[in-house]
Amino acid sequence: MGVSINDHQPDSALDLIRTGHIDAVQVIYNIFDQSPQRNLFGLVQQMNVGVLARVPLDEGALTGTITEQTEFDPKDFRAA
Repeated sequence: MGVSINDHQPDSALDLIRTGHIDAVQVIYNIFDQSPQRNLFGLVQQMNVGVLARVPLDEGALTGTITEQTEFDPKDFRAA
């Protein structure tokens, strides 16, 4: 069983991981948000829980294809 950690709050799942009922967690982790390193990564290693990195390329920002001239569709959350 796994859980996807919402937003940028990796510590919100620490108590759940400690129950021993979780096999994997999905967490936002990239060059801009490395907060899981503080508390989450040590605990999942201790509890033998797998990690899936969410948005490792920051929704395309780290692909090298988005420039200052890039225009997103107005319905795209990146357009704001």
